[in-house]
Parts: sequence; C-alpha cells; structure tokens
Amino acid sequence: MRKLKAGDHLVVNIDSLGLTKHHGLCIGKDEVIHLGKLGIVELISFIEFAEGQQIRVKDIACCTPTAIERAKSQLGKHPYHLICSNCEHFVTWCLTGDAYSEQVSNSVHIISQAAARSGLIGQVMSKTATSTAANIALLSTAAKVTGEYLNLPQPVNQLLGTPGDLIAKPLESVIQGSVKTIQDTVSQIHNGEYFEASKSFTQGIIATSVNAAIVKPIEVVGNGLIVAADIYRDVWWWLRN
Repeated sequence: MRKLKAGDHLVVNIDSLGLTKHHGLCIGKDEVIHLGKLGIVELISFIEFAEGQQIRVKDIACCTPTAIERAKSQLGKHPYHLICSNCEHFVTWCLTGDAYSEQVSNSVHIISQAAARSGLIGQVMSKTATSTAANIALLSTAAKVTGEYLNLPQPVNQLLGTPGDLIAKPLESVIQGSVKTIQDTVSQIHNGEYFEASKSFTQGIIATSVNAAIVKPIEVVGNGLIVAADIYRDVWWWLRN
C-alpha cells in the first residue's frame, strides 16, 4: 500500500465483515481529522483512527489545502446525525463541499426498492419498482456496494453505481433537505418567529424538490460521464503502452 498522504479519504472497517466503515481525512504527519464516536470532530493519530484495523484510501482530494482547511474549521464541533451528518458526510464535505454518504444513499435505495416491491407503499410503486429501469438501478447499486466491499477503485465503483445513483442520490437529498427544513422550522417556531418559520418551510420544500428532481440527477450523470472518460483514457493509454 502506498504511503498515506494529506487529502486522502481514509476508511477502516467497523465490523468484522466490513459492511460498515468509519471515515476520516488524512491531513499529513500521521494525523487524521474525523467525526468521532461521541459526535465531535477531532484530530487523532493514525493508530487511534485504525483501532487495529487496516487503513485504506477510498478517494483523494482534488484540492488538498481546501479539504484540510474545511476539516480544521470544524474541529470541536458537534454535527453528528446518523442519516444526514455522519463521518462519511463529514469527509465528503471536506473533499467536495457537498456532504453525501454512499452508505446512506445505497441503504435508502435498497430499502425503498424493497418496500415498493412488497407493496407497502402502494401498487403503483410496486409496479414501478419491478420495471426494467428500476431493476437496472437496483443491480447498479448492488454492484457498487459489492465493489466498495471488495475495495475496488473509487472511479470504478462510481461508474458501476451511476444508474442506481440516479435514484439513490435524489432520495438521500430528499431526506437531508427534509430534516434540515424541519429542524429550521421547529427552531424558529420555538423562538416565536412564526413568519420566518413559514418562510423557511416553504423555501426548504422548494429547494429540496429542485435539488432532488433536477440538480442531483444532472450531477450524477455529469460525474458518471467524467469518470467514464477518465477510465477510457487510462485504459487506452495502458493498451498503447
């Protein structure tokens, strides 16, 4: 394994089967910033982060100084939320400015497909979930989950998961947007700011809908095309040399 470098998105297994992982950002000097077990962003050593497990690199920052600056800006803060702000959300935000979690989006997609296929959310959704497009999306997410479990390169997993992410990423954004909207609205109502609460609720619903229906699908397709082009370029270079 190559030497870990600043800007690396690090992961270690939490359970013995490797189904769940803990995430952190390498900032150099054998140090990691992560969202710890107590829900606090903290700076620790490689040894403390690993807890006896093998450390692997999931991704690499496009701009290392920016990623590290973002991570350091959150030290000592308490942003933890299992669905909307877990350790993976923290690291992806540091790397890209957009907080997302493959573990959450994959799980939400699989669970929603299972619920729809079982008829729990209506016969129309059941028929939709068994369509060819839905089957392709489900197989795509399953392939991505398998690739992540086998520690395949991140670009390969991203390409495998692109059809599934067209459903998974919007679903995740709906959950994140809904939770934030409810939290902001309830906080303002608690403070007696009723007009601001109604404004926040309306704006939150609109922003969440636009993000899920337009922004995320375009983002997923765009990223998929970029990754596909990069992989094709690398394969072409390898074949020619």
